[in-house]
Amino acid sequence: MLNYPNYPFFIDKPDNYSNILGCFVVSNAPINVESKRTQEISPKKTYESIQEIANFFQKSQDNTEIVINIHGYNTKESDAKELYKKILNRISSDNYISGKKLVFVGYRWPSEHFLGKGDNESESFKQIFKDAIQGLPVLYKSILIVSLVSIILFALRVISLIFLFTSIPKIFIFIISLLLALSFFGLGFVFSAIFIRVTVYLRDAYRATNYGVPDLVELIRQLDYAIVNNSPGNNREEKKEYWKHKKIKLSFMGHSMGTFVTTNVIRILSDIFDENSIEQPYEHQKQPSPNIGNVFSLGRLVLAAPDIPIETIMPDRANFLRSSLRRFEESYVFSNEGDIVLRVASTATNYLSFPAITHDRGFRLGNVIVGTRQDINSVPEPKRYGIINLKEGYTDYFNVYGIMSHIFIASDGRQKTLEEIADYKKDSEKKPISALFTYFDCTDYKEKGEGVVSRALNKPILNYWDYIVLIFDYLLQKRDVHYAYFYGEFSQTMLYGLAFLGFKDFLKSLQHQLDDNQFDQCMVSTLESEKIREFLMNQGVENDEEKETMIRLYSAFSKICADKGIGVLLSPERYQVDFLANERQQASQRLHDAPQKPLHDRTTY
Repeated sequence: MLNYPNYPFFIDKPDNYSNILGCFVVSNAPINVESKRTQEISPKKTYESIQEIANFFQKSQDNTEIVINIHGYNTKESDAKELYKKILNRISSDNYISGKKLVFVGYRWPSEHFLGKGDNESESFKQIFKDAIQGLPVLYKSILIVSLVSIILFALRVISLIFLFTSIPKIFIFIISLLLALSFFGLGFVFSAIFIRVTVYLRDAYRATNYGVPDLVELIRQLDYAIVNNSPGNNREEKKEYWKHKKIKLSFMGHSMGTFVTTNVIRILSDIFDENSIEQPYEHQKQPSPNIGNVFSLGRLVLAAPDIPIETIMPDRANFLRSSLRRFEESYVFSNEGDIVLRVASTATNYLSFPAITHDRGFRLGNVIVGTRQDINSVPEPKRYGIINLKEGYTDYFNVYGIMSHIFIASDGRQKTLEEIADYKKDSEKKPISALFTYFDCTDYKEKGEGVVSRALNKPILNYWDYIVLIFDYLLQKRDVHYAYFYGEFSQTMLYGLAFLGFKDFLKSLQHQLDDNQFDQCMVSTLESEKIREFLMNQGVENDEEKETMIRLYSAFSKICADKGIGVLLSPERYQVDFLANERQQASQRLHDAPQKPLHDRTTY
């Protein structure tokens, strides 16, 4: 009888869609440490599912990929599974994606649901509030009891004094007022702690850190082991050798707090002893290895409404993810200035723990804005949409260090660039991590004339009252400012296209994803073939039909995004690798050596 491992997760029987194998993986960590899972956990079933995934990779041979989707904060298990099914059905019916051999994993970490109806009684708001009261530590409970008793006694004392005296001595009024103020302060202090607890944000953050991250690491480790074990060879060393020169591309798609899980998983899995990740003085910054374990290689990273600090893309000492994020081939961020879940709830809660003096540094990456501006102190110009660093079809691809001057946060009633916040020096020898991401600002994204993730007001920045309105929209379920990326038709096309295909193949697939007439109109461009060839020649790049097609596809995609109200800041590396067909290391060298100019100073070709 086999002695199966005690897995920290369980896997449903995989869904097989010919070229695509889908599986839903659930961390078996409980919501509360005292709780027991109601579902039966079968190590045998999980083991068999892992073997089925390993066999799928072995049979598929070359060019097989795995994409892991990770949900966000305040997500019940049934909703996570519904999203997994939704994505699986969509990609299996997509002509381009379904043509690839891939495994899609929907990963559920133990998030707690407190708004609306949960999967069980323990996830109801009533039960969560009851547990919060019951679980009060001695200090909080003592303050609560003393404050309530004091308020009641003082109230009764005041009433008795009114009946006994026609005029109450001022000293009594002062003492009673002071004690009442202290009692109400204590009451407010405890109820603030209870309120923070019932929003489950800090509890979710704890579970994401201590259960979600290590359990996903273990899943990847078990898959790596099983895949090697099922490989050809007489012993384990020969089986490992089989994977030395062929890798399975591992990509991640994370939403909200799921992006925190994603980035920390990569941080753990990254090879810290890779010499290319160790910076040396007077040496060009090398490209660290994307390899993970024996069989995996990091592919694409797609972050939707990322609930991680803007420090993640800052060139500072505080950026603890810099080395690991550089290992991805492609990285993308989908943001929304009007995401009040991040701007209000997340930022306010993280204020308690995030080590920053100013509130600007505590902003979340999912709230950034992209754009161009002449003077950071001037009145903001009207927002631009489409690829903002695309000029008549040619990307301002040399502008690596200037990227931070075109990423903003809205703070104190004005736009502030990340360059301004970080006090970043453009002549730094380090390529900023922000230059590796392509940003999609979906604040004004529209479908059928209606805002998807906000009210799409087409303002340079939203004001205080705009946020108040969006809060009510969210609470009344009129508009999901945090999750609606997975509702919008075009936003889904972009999310899944980038995660499963990559930017270059995604652009090629657009003509099949969209209405033919719509795409044809976008492809009709003023770009002349002769002008394109001249530009490529000036860049020392050999002209061919594919490069010319890619220029037109870039232009068409930019126009589609502009029509939808989406602002895009394209990573210079995407242009170099996908468009000019340079290797990543070669592209990095070209970008490092090129002269830097702000976007608005570039000449039009």
